[in-house]
Amino acid sequence: MPAKNAPEIVSVSVLPKQHQYIASAASDLLYSGAMGAGKTRALCLRLALRASRPGAVEGLCRKRLVDLKATTLRTLLESDGGMPPILPPGSYSHHKSDRIIRIHGGGCIKYFGLDENDPSAGRSNVGSLNLTGCAVDELFELSEGDYDTMGGRCRVVVPGLGNSLYGATNPAGPTHWAARRWGLVAGAKAWDGYECVRTCAADNTYLPSHYLDRLNRFAGVWKLRFVDGLWAAADGVVYDDFSPMVHIVPRFEIPDSWRRTRVIDFGFTNPFVCQWWAISPDRKMYRYREFYKTRRTVGDWAKRIREVEGKYERFEVTIADHDAEDRATLAQEGIPTIAAQKEITVGIQAVQELLRPQADGRPGIFFLEDSLIEADEALRDAKRPLCTEEEFGVYVWPRDAAGKSQKEVPVKEHDHGMDAMRYAVRYVMGSSHEWLPPERIRTAGGMAEAFDKVVDSHGGNDAPHSFGSGVGSAFDGAFKPSPRGWVRCKDGSRFNF
Repeated sequence: MPAKNAPEIVSVSVLPKQHQYIASAASDLLYSGAMGAGKTRALCLRLALRASRPGAVEGLCRKRLVDLKATTLRTLLESDGGMPPILPPGSYSHHKSDRIIRIHGGGCIKYFGLDENDPSAGRSNVGSLNLTGCAVDELFELSEGDYDTMGGRCRVVVPGLGNSLYGATNPAGPTHWAARRWGLVAGAKAWDGYECVRTCAADNTYLPSHYLDRLNRFAGVWKLRFVDGLWAAADGVVYDDFSPMVHIVPRFEIPDSWRRTRVIDFGFTNPFVCQWWAISPDRKMYRYREFYKTRRTVGDWAKRIREVEGKYERFEVTIADHDAEDRATLAQEGIPTIAAQKEITVGIQAVQELLRPQADGRPGIFFLEDSLIEADEALRDAKRPLCTEEEFGVYVWPRDAAGKSQKEVPVKEHDHGMDAMRYAVRYVMGSSHEWLPPERIRTAGGMAEAFDKVVDSHGGNDAPHSFGSGVGSAFDGAFKPSPRGWVRCKDGSRFNF
């Protein structure tokens, strides 16, 4: 008869490569795989088993604490996508203020972010840690120095439990320090004590077919890395800093107070692209809605744009390609536009800057999942990109006769979303205007305070008004625009309402 309050025995099914990873005795262990390959779950299972041993002090970290809490910690403690939590409820106590998880009858887990470890700013949590081992999620985010620092903290001895620094990661490029240490590129040999379990998306036999179909839409280097699980070079790709795991983020409700813009790249035989962007107070850009489709007139697109927008959704500007006739058609349908800044080299440099980590450690540009309104089946059948994200892996520099990339002007192909994105970035990066929160739009005086140095406005029917009468009369206390119009500032900014 089992003892009273004895811990429940939980049976867990794992993939063969997950089992290989969990059972490994390597001191430096890596689970390298594609999207959907079960990396985080394997990492947490190994962590839970090691931490269940009495006396164990296991670490759990990622580069940024906020990312750890949003991803890895949820897999460890919460149900995830129909899968149960790794640690069964009732098997542990969670001391959130200290960020310690104590396993009943076993050891403990201390979790943290390496972004907290900044001795120059008086923050150095890593230097005081003494661990039996440490789990590192998304190891590609760490610098080589970060990894070596964590290795130096894994020194507590518990009989039967070897010290181990073990990570999980999506592949990066072949020049990444991890590729060198684990021998992940042709001709390279893993360092002594280093073991890597390599896997691809197809190894996860539990993945639904529609998810695999979606992954197989990736092309170029992104397919090699995030579907095939290879540490492939991004040679020739224009935006080699783009990563689906970093820049494509789950959907969330965008606050009404954020600035919003629309940007349009015209097309008929080629895709017509309309992107909707939100800009946060810290100037992060989020693409949250998109049309990417062929064989529809601009007049029809204007109607569709109005149909999918919220009743009170407002934009400070709509940026468009320079086609005068198409812009005139949009204006007739109530969508006035400004001409895009189309300089290619300057625009590419601006996008590249936003794709890289900013001062806060996060990129400056993101793409919300499931932003595409309707897929173009003709493009799907032709194996061409269906949205802006799918262009990143095939938007490339031309090559010379020797096969070397010529970084001057990209190949004029698979660039419709790339062009629209570039127009949006050039506008946002060149504007210092802070958008007015809706709750402050009540009177012409309130508008005047927010729209500094407004020079003129249009309240509707393309008829000019003074600032006081035209803009002020366009809003009531419930923030209902009637009629639509715009105001223009001396710096050239134009704000639709």
